Amino acid sequence: MKTEQIIALTIFVFIVIAVIALVVFVSIRNNIYKKFVLANSVSIRKIKEINIRYTFKTYDQAVRFHHRFDNKGYWRKTEPVAFLSREIRNDLSYWFDVRDKIEFNKTSGNKYFKEIKEAYVPISKDICETNKKRFKKCCKFEKRLFDSLIKHPQTTIKINVVLRYVSAKGKVDLSKAESFDYVALNRILDSISTSRVDRETYERLATAERAMLSDSMRYDVLRRDGFRCVLCGMSAKDGAVLHVDHIIPVSKGGKTELSNLRTLCEKCNIGKSNKIE
Repeated sequence: MKTEQIIALTIFVFIVIAVIALVVFVSIRNNIYKKFVLANSVSIRKIKEINIRYTFKTYDQAVRFHHRFDNKGYWRKTEPVAFLSREIRNDLSYWFDVRDKIEFNKTSGNKYFKEIKEAYVPISKDICETNKKRFKKCCKFEKRLFDSLIKHPQTTIKINVVLRYVSAKGKVDLSKAESFDYVALNRILDSISTSRVDRETYERLATAERAMLSDSMRYDVLRRDGFRCVLCGMSAKDGAVLHVDHIIPVSKGGKTELSNLRTLCEKCNIGKSNKIE
């Protein structure tokens, strides 16, 4: 090895050692300042006491609904807000609980942050100087530690709704999506949680509920019922036009699920109208 290479390698090793020594020194010094601040900061003691008194609610802040249609007409008729309204109405207790948690966090959070603001007072300069610590450095560490202890209650939510239609052979692939925040969630809850919803909300919910009847589900109901009207026994061979009917009508809160669906001929279905049997 040449003399120049040996010198260069020696310098490199000394630089590495010096950097490591500096890092270790800074780390040790920072730990000393951190321990000193934790032991002598009134603000740190106060925020810890405040944090013990305040407990905030947690919930899923990012919610995603994804539904795939096999009927293009239903996909076109159903808007994301209508689909979300249907999902919320089907699980009202959960969404009311989410709203209660958000409101609780907002109310408690306002009180919490007011106390936090009043709690911060810079560390005593006299204490720092008496213990031979740099005052500005102590303040810097104190503020960093104080900020790291501040709680951040959840007060927002983002709901993504994606509605997709894919043709049987996959040649057509359409989608529409929309995001909803807490204000939108509140508006939907207020519109559907009353005993009598307004006509616009009702139409939106009804359209979304009927759109859940996919071609595949329709076939499953027809096959289950033997491709005959369950009331009069007529089939397509007898000249009957078969419909898939909601036993409990959508207008009465009926859901689009197999247990609430049956096969009726057109005549029986028209006669039944929106009655509940």
